[in-house]
Amino acid sequence: MGTINIIGNNLKTALDYLSPAVGNKTSAKQEPGLLYLKTIPSHNKILLQVQSDSICAKTYCEPSSDLPDDVLECLVDYSLIMSYVKNNPQSTDFTLDFADIESDILKVTAGKKFIGTIRSVPLDAYEVIEFTETTDLGEVDSSKFNEMLSMTSQFANIRSDSQDFIQIVGEDESINMFAQGDALAAFSMDQELDEDIDITVKASAIKRIKGFSSDRVMLQLTDDGYFFIMKESGQGIRAIVLHSDPPITYQEFNESVEDSLPYSLAWSVDEMDSVLKAVDASSSNGYFNFYIPDASTMVVKTENQQNNSTKMELNIVSSNFDSDLLSEDVFRSSLPLFRKIGILNKKVNKVEVLFNSNDEDYDTPYVEKMQAAGDINGIEYKIAFNVVN
Repeated sequence: MGTINIIGNNLKTALDYLSPAVGNKTSAKQEPGLLYLKTIPSHNKILLQVQSDSICAKTYCEPSSDLPDDVLECLVDYSLIMSYVKNNPQSTDFTLDFADIESDILKVTAGKKFIGTIRSVPLDAYEVIEFTETTDLGEVDSSKFNEMLSMTSQFANIRSDSQDFIQIVGEDESINMFAQGDALAAFSMDQELDEDIDITVKASAIKRIKGFSSDRVMLQLTDDGYFFIMKESGQGIRAIVLHSDPPITYQEFNESVEDSLPYSLAWSVDEMDSVLKAVDASSSNGYFNFYIPDASTMVVKTENQQNNSTKMELNIVSSNFDSDLLSEDVFRSSLPLFRKIGILNKKVNKVEVLFNSNDEDYDTPYVEKMQAAGDINGIEYKIAFNVVN
C-alpha cells in the first residue's frame, strides 16, 4: 500500500462540492455520511464521492505529490475528514496512509503532526454509483440556471411529501420549473435544449445545491431514467434522483392562469415588508387577513389565539376599482408567501397582482384567487394563490 498527499485547501474545496449529498437520506442507511475515495494513477487524480437516497455527488481532487502506481480506495466518515481539514490551516499538506487499510485503518497526518486513525468501512458493503450511460440534454448558463432553481425551490413545501417537488420541463426553446406550496409558482427562461424533457425531482434535494463552480453546466439524464445530472466539466457532478409525478403539473397550471385579468393591485415591496413585520407577532399560523376599503388603501390585520391583534394600512395602486367587489370582505393569505413575492421583486420595489371576480353569481361577487407575474433578470414568473377566507 502507499500514501496520498493533498493540500488542505484542495481537499476542502472537494468536500464542499460534495456536501449537498451528505446526510441527505430518507431511510436508515449509513451511506449519506460516508466518503468514497479512490486514486486514479493514470491521471494523477483522486476521485471523491458521496451518495444518498436522493443525491449523488462526485468530484476530483489533485494530490500534492505523484500518486502510487497501485489504485488506493477507502470508505470513511465524511464529517471526520472535514473536521480535520477545518481545524488545520488551508496550506496544510495532509497525508493519508493506507498501510493498514486491509485492517480497515486509515492513518491521517497533517503536515508533520500525526492526527490519528480513521476506521474504514469495508468496500464490499458499498455499491459505488457510476454514470456511464447518460444522455446529454444541453448546456446551460450556470448562474442563471442556479438562480432559477433558487427561485423555484423557495415556493415548494418541502415539509409535505405531496408538495416536495420541482417539475422541470424543457420544450419550445425554454426551460420551465414549477413548484407547489402556499401558491402555485412557475418560472421560465429562454434556453434551447438538445432534448425535450419533463421530469420531477424532490425540492428538498435540489435546494441543497447552493451553486456551481463552473460557468456552464451540462444537463443529463441517465439512460435508466433514474438520475437527473448536473455536470460541470473538470469539476464533477451532482445527480438528483427523479421523483414521482406531481399532483398538479406545470401543464395544468399553465392552462389555468390567464394572461390578462380586469382587476389589479400594486404595492411597494418595502412598505409591504414593513407592514408584514409589524403584524407578524400577532399572526396565527403565519396567515393574515386583508381588505381594500378604497382604491388606494389596503388594510392588513392579524389576530392570534391569545386575542392579540394588529391592523396596518399601506398605500396601493389599483385599476378598475369596484367598491362592490372590493368592500370590507376579508381576504386571507400567507405571510411567508407575500414575503417571497416581495423578495422576487426587490429590485423593482413593486408587486402587482391580477384577479377576477366570481362570474357565476355576480350579485354576491367574490375573489377566489390572485396572480402575480413578472420578469426578474430574464426569468419570467407566474404565481397563483387562493385568497378566499
